[in-house]
Amino acid sequence: MDRIRVFGGILNAEEEKAVNDIIDKYTDVDYAEAIISGDFIDIKTYRKAPFKRIRRITGYLVGDLSRFNDAKLSEVNDRLKHN
Repeated sequence: MDRIRVFGGILNAEEEKAVNDIIDKYTDVDYAEAIISGDFIDIKTYRKAPFKRIRRITGYLVGDLSRFNDAKLSEVNDRLKHN
């Protein structure tokens, strides 16, 4: 996927560099849209979406089991899984 999606015209090299600088400045920006309207360029940035799986395990909402003590881990291992 290209880092810049352009609508309404063509970016020159200087404008493209400016948009790339914006993307590089923020580490969580995935790509940008440059919407050209006459002498103006609107830039919309789209961020990466780091989704984490969250489950209800033994009464707690958790993303992983790294913070469970031995008793809770034993409870997780002993639970019945339903289909």
